[in-house]
Amino acid sequence: PYFEKGHLGGVVEWDGNLIPRARIPETVAYVFPNPNQCFVERRLLSELAVIGPLRRDLANVARDLLPFATLNPPLVELSLGQRQRVAVLSALAKPSPLKVLDEPLAYLDPFARSLVLDLMQRVVEHGDLVVCLDSGRWSLDRGEERWAQLPFYRGGFSPAERDVTAPALQSLAAPPKRGGALLSFRHLCSSYAGRAAFRLASFDLEVHEGECVGLVGPNGSGKTTLLQCVAGIGASDGGETCLRGRRLSGANLRAAIRYASQDAGTQIFSTTIREELAFGERWRAARRPWAQVFADYKISPYPDIERDPSTLSHGEQKYLYLLSVLALEPDMLALDEPFAGLDSTATHQVCELLREFLVRGGAALLASHDRSILNRVCHRSIEMADGHLVSEAVHDALAT
Repeated sequence: PYFEKGHLGGVVEWDGNLIPRARIPETVAYVFPNPNQCFVERRLLSELAVIGPLRRDLANVARDLLPFATLNPPLVELSLGQRQRVAVLSALAKPSPLKVLDEPLAYLDPFARSLVLDLMQRVVEHGDLVVCLDSGRWSLDRGEERWAQLPFYRGGFSPAERDVTAPALQSLAAPPKRGGALLSFRHLCSSYAGRAAFRLASFDLEVHEGECVGLVGPNGSGKTTLLQCVAGIGASDGGETCLRGRRLSGANLRAAIRYASQDAGTQIFSTTIREELAFGERWRAARRPWAQVFADYKISPYPDIERDPSTLSHGEQKYLYLLSVLALEPDMLALDEPFAGLDSTATHQVCELLREFLVRGGAALLASHDRSILNRVCHRSIEMADGHLVSEAVHDALAT
């Protein structure tokens, strides 16, 4: 309420006792939907030291959840999924009797999801109460009548199932055109000085008009690094990118391939939605005014175009960020976890935008842990592990 200039009212009671406002953080451990907002220290072990020694039953799972902990890396050098592992563990291990987790599974690979669900169950068995929001649906292990009456409530802990029968999640577009590649990447590779053990191995990749290619792999496998390398915003140790056979570099590369970060909140910096959408026009990076682009895509105008984007929810910020990238009309979209933390309605909207973009001859490279969606929106998917492209699968339903 202090940042938003709102009003905080009401009282908080726990077990029949009134909790003073200053004591609420001791009673409630909260995980933000953006893991970067959860940390107070720079390095991993320092962050874990804030909560003190782990209970033995939690420590056993924590070792599997954070296998990189012994290296004590700076948190900024971890992938967003790895940071989410740290944030969730920190909250669940705190002595607070109530844990509120806002989209704690959004950026986790399937193995990490299973470990986090195990942790949540152990905490509940210890006597604490855990409330979890996953894909827009609340879960409460102790199902109470007032929760069960809510249309968005689902009792018990398990990853929320998306509405995969929605029309937008069927075949997104006609099969991609198989002439010359729209974009080709040759011998691209990258490495980080701060993560000496990590390197994105040299790879070749072609993407055709109307084609959506998925990237899958565990947290820290290199999906984000690959997308940033492809879009020309990450450090590249070599290789080349060609658009219809013509080599791209610098500003031309970044104009042809637009990267949409999984951390949308840090990429929005205008004071109104209108200014955010018009950013490309002001800096002459857009080919047309954003209103004309939205008219072609049949995107409904925002009801409050002068609203401050910082007041939007995490999911709304992701959608706005995607719209601002789409307004620049690139040849290819590099999308990093575009569906993470979105409910079924927002997922449907993003899929509709992607479908229209592909129909118009664009291409997309998309990283996600949600294989149920990848199987419906991607023509093929590439598995990554330890910075290598290890296998490829064609989704016949879309590619033929």
